[in-house]
Amino acid sequence: MKQVGFIKLQRSFFDHEFWNKKREYSYAEAFLDLIQNANYSPKKVMVGTSTIHLERGEQVASLRYLGKRWGWSKGRVSRFMDALKTRHMAGQRTAQGQTIVTLYNYETYNSATDLFGTPDGTANETATGQQRDKTEESKKERSNNSCPKSDEEAMTLWPIFPSKARTRSSKEAVRKAYRRATNKPPINELVAELEKWVACHDWQKDGGQFVPAAHRWIKDRRWEESPEPSESQPNNNWAIPQRHPYMT
Repeated sequence: MKQVGFIKLQRSFFDHEFWNKKREYSYAEAFLDLIQNANYSPKKVMVGTSTIHLERGEQVASLRYLGKRWGWSKGRVSRFMDALKTRHMAGQRTAQGQTIVTLYNYETYNSATDLFGTPDGTANETATGQQRDKTEESKKERSNNSCPKSDEEAMTLWPIFPSKARTRSSKEAVRKAYRRATNKPPINELVAELEKWVACHDWQKDGGQFVPAAHRWIKDRRWEESPEPSESQPNNNWAIPQRHPYMT
């Protein structure tokens, strides 16, 4: 009998050397790549000076960008996207001159409600209870912004910021902004989001002229926005990231 349900796959799988090996993607790999890069929840994305609102299951991805990522020609990417559209699996739209890819069946592959449920969607009481306990512990840790650990985590971010961001700020200002920021995600997520900004076009152009002060990036909660990756640099999800003490 065919099994149903989910296979739990840690996102760090996509940092593994096997996945990052330079190659020409298969259709299955390309579709899996679209799933893992899609936004898990609605968020705002900065592209140049424009802000684009993306819904769950969407991502900014031009045909040229996907072609470079998958080792395909632009024509092959176009044919693949047409195949997804014909099968009612994905579609494309344009927002402020940018191509947005929408996965129509994102909930099927990355459900937010049935992760701990049985195949028919009935929640497993034990697993759900354990997850609830972990969530409560996480909330308590995030709300305790005055603890010494908060300062220690802030200093994990400090060396990742570009030199201009550090010059325009100070360690004390970063600690203060970090303590005051509420409902912060885990430090490994903050590190991943900051690395995306460090590699983006806006922070690299004109000698880093548009890089904000380090404490300002925290104060403005810029981790809630995702920049468009630089065309001259590999996507941060594609390159093997530098590991930091709080990365798991």
